[in-house]
Amino acid sequence: MLFGKTISALGLLLSLAPASFARTPSDVSLEWPASIPQLPQFVYLRCNATGWDVNAATRMKRVTGQPQLLSLTYDVKEDWMVAAADDCSLTATPVKNGWGDRQVYFGIQNGFVNVPNGSVNLSFNSSADVYFKVKYPAKGRYTAYLSLSDYPFFAVVPHVESGH
Repeated sequence: MLFGKTISALGLLLSLAPASFARTPSDVSLEWPASIPQLPQFVYLRCNATGWDVNAATRMKRVTGQPQLLSLTYDVKEDWMVAAADDCSLTATPVKNGWGDRQVYFGIQNGFVNVPNGSVNLSFNSSADVYFKVKYPAKGRYTAYLSLSDYPFFAVVPHVESGH
């Protein structure tokens, strides 16, 4: 039952800003909303579960039909990631699968994301944690979402195969 509520909550969050998601992104760079600073084009979810490099395994990709929404599906395979929590960082770079000349780190206000209990708002102030913890309920496959709408948020939910 909790899983269904999580998917419904994510759907509700995505429906809150339909105009933002309807924008067509530039081929050159992501369209960042005016409410957040201009950031480099590529965003990576770097964790123990995904890996710490900036590469195809950690790069978040645009969700089809939702140009302001990025996602990354990955597997949680270690017992300690369930018993404790995984360390993560959201990093933007100007180079695909590379560090480039600058990096920007997304901050998460409370430094902790519980899966699948919802999402957290992103912060761009210096008091936000650039490294945060993700607490998974079990080993398995998860999908992380990053909204680039006027109300940016980050969420991790159990993965659901499309068509099911």
